Amino acid sequence: KPPSTVRFFNRVDYYTLHGEDANIGANFTSAAIKYMGDQPKLSYVCLNKSNFELLLRELLLVLAISCINITEAKFEVCEINDNECFSELEGLIAQVGPKECIIPVGDSAELVSLKNVLERNGILVAKVKKSDFSDDDINQDLNRLLFFHEDQQRNASALPETNLKEAMGCLQALIRFLNLIGNEANFNQFKLSTLDAHRFVRLDNAALYALNVLPKPGSQTAESSILNPNAAKTDSLKGLLENCVTAQGRRLLEQWIKQPLKDYNLINDRLDVVEALVKDPETRTLLIKDNLPRIADLMALSKKMSCKKARLQDCYRVYQTVSSIPNVIQILRNTESKCVKAMLIDPISDIIADLQNYQSMIEQTLDLDLVDRGEFLVKCSFDDDLNGRLSMHRFYRYIQGYYTLRKKELVKKIQKLLRHAAEDLDFEEGKTIKLECNDQHGYFFRVTLKEEQALRKSKNYKILDAIRGGVRFTNSKLTDLNKDYESIKEEYMERQKTVLAEIFEVAATIDVLASFAVAAVSARIPYIRPKLHKEGTGILKLKKVRHPCLEVQDRVSFIPNNVNFDQEDKVFHIITGPNMCGKSTYIRSVGICVLMAHIGSLVPCEEAEISLVDGILVRSATKNSLVIIDELGRGTSTYDGCGIA
Repeated sequence: KPPSTVRFFNRVDYYTLHGEDANIGANFTSAAIKYMGDQPKLSYVCLNKSNFELLLRELLLVLAISCINITEAKFEVCEINDNECFSELEGLIAQVGPKECIIPVGDSAELVSLKNVLERNGILVAKVKKSDFSDDDINQDLNRLLFFHEDQQRNASALPETNLKEAMGCLQALIRFLNLIGNEANFNQFKLSTLDAHRFVRLDNAALYALNVLPKPGSQTAESSILNPNAAKTDSLKGLLENCVTAQGRRLLEQWIKQPLKDYNLINDRLDVVEALVKDPETRTLLIKDNLPRIADLMALSKKMSCKKARLQDCYRVYQTVSSIPNVIQILRNTESKCVKAMLIDPISDIIADLQNYQSMIEQTLDLDLVDRGEFLVKCSFDDDLNGRLSMHRFYRYIQGYYTLRKKELVKKIQKLLRHAAEDLDFEEGKTIKLECNDQHGYFFRVTLKEEQALRKSKNYKILDAIRGGVRFTNSKLTDLNKDYESIKEEYMERQKTVLAEIFEVAATIDVLASFAVAAVSARIPYIRPKLHKEGTGILKLKKVRHPCLEVQDRVSFIPNNVNFDQEDKVFHIITGPNMCGKSTYIRSVGICVLMAHIGSLVPCEEAEISLVDGILVRSATKNSLVIIDELGRGTSTYDGCGIA
């Protein structure tokens, strides 16, 4: 039978499961697993009717999930099997970090339990009508909201994610809840992908806070850091590793911490880069001190430009970033690391030409001499009628309309149409008849109201509207050129968005990996690179492991410890000792060290061998999970303690 199938045998009064299925059924009954037949014996377990129904309900529970990240313009969907405690969902919440969740109206036991889990994790819950979860209009909405590449079919139904019908219903409910269709600025902006819940090490919020990975909710870290600058670093792993100098770097660091990798090769790639930066202090300093701080928050700026809300100052900040990228690439080349080249240099080397074009465009347009005085104005030479000033609308028209040769040729054709129209109607070009442009009509002709009669006598022109400033009209040729213009403009904006996204991703990665290197060399005893073993090998050997947050505290004397796990010999350790002797710190040091290795950081040890795990401190563990229990039977009497033992 397929591994995803559980086979029950109906024995009239009870049910049995055999082999691997018996291990699953044993979790739902107090009956022990038994064995039958000759060697190799077949394991089996018996279930009564109530236990059978309980197991069946859990096996058939499928949770459809959709996530929308407005800032990053991302749609993510998935459908997962979960249990009645929603353990898988809790792990996913820790990875994604949602602020608000919508669920259908209802009072079923599953919905009540789901609401409790969400609220326990600090998520605002909103209830909406069940009919909002219908996916009837999802393809139509996605065709308008999704960003398609040139080589993609502009049809959302062709995407594999749309086969997840229940998840598509959730996405439709979110789109309605946020009214994304009501704002045209959202059109052609979003990307749709599958949320892979099994790509990362499973963590829940309890694990994140128990291991001091993130600051606890309501902690006074921000306030205390004013009096004690070291407070943030001693409060959590995030604070300790956060040496990032860019906004996108800080966001990516938190994402990496919440989503530890399980991929052996990807983790080693990160470790290669961090190790190269640790060994090259000059490169590390040039990046952190001089170049990365010049990189703006490209995600926020890209969003502004897409919505046409950016100012000249925002365009200059992109220019500063573009100017810094070649320097960053040259500095990284000094490491002579193959992994640095493959992971950081190659992804953006191909877009250098696009960056230079943007840089040249800004230099020709903005008066850079005035920027140092805090004034962001356009050069007078750019347009004699501007007197040194240019509205953002006209500036966007320049960016979008004159950036390529194709657009220049198109504008020449439009100007030629103006001359022909002036001759045809016997008007004076530029005075009686003018060529104008706006977002509603694109390019159009305009004459004064007193010239309207001459215009109406010609059948070659179509009047768009009559306003106080005159009559606006067009003809068939200008309409066709407008369509070409809009097509080229959209193509340009899509290309620019892709370029900025590539810069954003690589710049954030450089910042985080450099931050790891700074943390490694700034510790009292420098961190070391762990030797990784693939998942399932069951090895965990740490020599003189330290708790990274504790050792940076002032006036703290920390005694390092050793840990030795081997699936062939030692798989279980019991830590005993008097109160306040460091038991909790010891076991948390192990957990946080394993987590640091999974995110690609060096670890606070003298030597370290770590097998990759699939979960840390999770409610539902497997044979490849790292399980840490602090104070089992806390507060019990000596007799109770003996019973637990």
